[in-house]
Amino acid sequence: TFNFYLLQGWWAIERTKFSLVVATPLILSIILPMTKEKLSVWKVFKNSVLCSLILSVFNGGGLVGLPLYGGLFAILGCYYLFFGFLYLINKNVREFLLMNLFFVFFGFWHVLLNAYTLLPFFLTTVRSYGDIVVSSGGITGLIEWTKYISNDASFLNLFRLQGIPDWYNNGRFHPYSSFYLNNPILIFSSFFIPVSIFLSFVKKNRDRSLIIPFLLLVLIVSIFLTGGAHPPLGFIFEFLMKHVPGFVAFRSAIFKFGYAYWFSAAFFIGLSLST
Repeated sequence: TFNFYLLQGWWAIERTKFSLVVATPLILSIILPMTKEKLSVWKVFKNSVLCSLILSVFNGGGLVGLPLYGGLFAILGCYYLFFGFLYLINKNVREFLLMNLFFVFFGFWHVLLNAYTLLPFFLTTVRSYGDIVVSSGGITGLIEWTKYISNDASFLNLFRLQGIPDWYNNGRFHPYSSFYLNNPILIFSSFFIPVSIFLSFVKKNRDRSLIIPFLLLVLIVSIFLTGGAHPPLGFIFEFLMKHVPGFVAFRSAIFKFGYAYWFSAAFFIGLSLST
């Protein structure tokens, strides 16, 4: 079931998302241990270089795949807010400042290593942003497209790791979705997925006490973003599209943020099944 999202990448011609699906857990494997270590300028410098190299190798498809960074942005944003809050409430100002320095270094190295493709893209986009939006149907047209893509991305479907548009919009031609949408046994079985996610919350593991609430925050934020314009919270996504410059790039919400949600859901499913 975890592979539904990745398999759809071939069907939706978004194969470049595979790069970021690989890069995201690799980056987390570097930055999560930082929260348990005493940070130094050298450590954040070294880790920022490693993360930048990972994104340079698994670059999400260059310019065409840039909106696919949405899921990674969501995870890194949750990381910054969650651990930054912990640093501040524990009055650990030094670690908080070094975490900020890590992100500055990370952004600097990433732009430097990928300047050959990022700078021309941003210069072109900034100059012709309005024309690009108008040629794509304007904000209203882009929001309508988001509603179309998000039509079946309800929380219930997403909790069952479904809700992918082509399952429903092109059901007659989809190679396997009908089995999961029409077979009573498979429909019933799909509810074991959200049950296993929720059961993981009753397990206690002090060694991972910070990772679990952090990934819970990722789960909550990413399921909202993956749901796009679908009610009941879709109006917030529409507001972001209207008022945050550049956010319209994430109009196909489930394709841009879905891998962050699938990743966090897979963690909790695995935690629930672990002994």
